[in-house]
Amino acid sequence: MPSETDEPTDPEYPGDGSEPKSLEDADESDGRIGRYTPSEQSLDFSERVAQVQGVPFDREATRALGTNLYEEMYAELVQVLELEGAVPDFHSGVFRSPRAFSAYTPSGRPIVGLDMIFEYWMTSLHHIVGVLAFTVPDKTEERRIARDVTSLFGLFQNSGDFKRVRGPIAYYYLAQHYAEIIRISNLLSRASLVFVMCHELAHLQLNHHGRAAGPDQELEADRRAAELFKHVVAKGQENRLGIIHIDPKVMCGPLIFTMILELFEAWLISRGVDLSGGTHPPASERTAQLQPLLQDEFNDVAADIIQGSTHAIFGLHDLLKLPRPAA
Repeated sequence: MPSETDEPTDPEYPGDGSEPKSLEDADESDGRIGRYTPSEQSLDFSERVAQVQGVPFDREATRALGTNLYEEMYAELVQVLELEGAVPDFHSGVFRSPRAFSAYTPSGRPIVGLDMIFEYWMTSLHHIVGVLAFTVPDKTEERRIARDVTSLFGLFQNSGDFKRVRGPIAYYYLAQHYAEIIRISNLLSRASLVFVMCHELAHLQLNHHGRAAGPDQELEADRRAAELFKHVVAKGQENRLGIIHIDPKVMCGPLIFTMILELFEAWLISRGVDLSGGTHPPASERTAQLQPLLQDEFNDVAADIIQGSTHAIFGLHDLLKLPRPAA
């Protein structure tokens, strides 16, 4: 994920001057406007995080992984799922809006895309939920959390604010008293990202493109994604060293993600945004559908994590003065 000091390597942004990763066909632009690669500053930050976490740090290995992390995750996902036929290409970078998506190029090639700011947004919110789930912050910390969640929600609407937003978020990575929580929330966020990738692959498997988009398609894609996601969890027990290995203890990550989306939607509505008539169903419907599909396979630890995370997200509704979801 982009750290608080990464810069997109694109002439539109300050960076290291290198060119963004190009597409194979110049006339098949996927909307990317840049790409994040590890800078010396971001590697310094990663080393500080490793020190807080008490884990070894290999600068060159981190540089290599940071350059192609999402591509390696996707390649491993494709292998684990044993996809048949034309395997969709994968594009990561900075797009014109934070999102994950699937599409077809003009030449008919399927693609899955991931915006790096979207992944940062998702990971940061998992961290903050973890802080509230596993600690009891004082009033000063609660005010910080409310401010930072509001900034992250604004980032989703205006990704140009990334440089301003990411500075304060670094606090959660560097605070020694949150070190153990960050380790757990990183695993939960990784599980959510794998689910998101499965969701986009599901759209392609279900032949949704070329048909009128709507909430029913999104719910159908979530159901297929849940099947794919559970397959990844099961296969991970055979190879615990894989990048996309998901321990059953954190397979509740996707549910935390849809509850975060519920919170975000409540925030948007409180600011007068009309969400009716869109192509996506309310996040509450996605949570309600996903819960029985995953929860029966939770072990005791996953059940405890989702219970604590649910209370944490309810607490965020309260901190932001938003109505809590219906029970």
